Amino acid sequence: MSEESPITGRDILGFSHYSFGVPFYGSFRGMRYMVARDPLKDPKVKEGEEKPEPVLKLIIWPGPFSLEKTAEEEKESFRFDFTEEGFEALLAKLNESYVNRKGYWNELDTIRV
Repeated sequence: MSEESPITGRDILGFSHYSFGVPFYGSFRGMRYMVARDPLKDPKVKEGEEKPEPVLKLIIWPGPFSLEKTAEEEKESFRFDFTEEGFEALLAKLNESYVNRKGYWNELDTIRV
């Protein structure tokens, strides 16, 4: 684990995991995050309608609470292409978000509920 990239692709299960439509919830120190395909599954489309292209979605929020129990204004959302390159960009954004606010996240990590 390096100082600039404490979270690796293996920590968030790798790109192929998201093809199955299952989100991943994780945390690092006081930073919580969710990675998912959006839409989660291939949508059924009516004839003549275009099928939406899937994207990778990243949501970051402060701990100690779950995504559902955290106020919307405390969450940051990002979208990336549903490709290996998009996955690498998502991972870079996740690490950047941690490194840029390391003191904040580490302070949250000490809170016990």
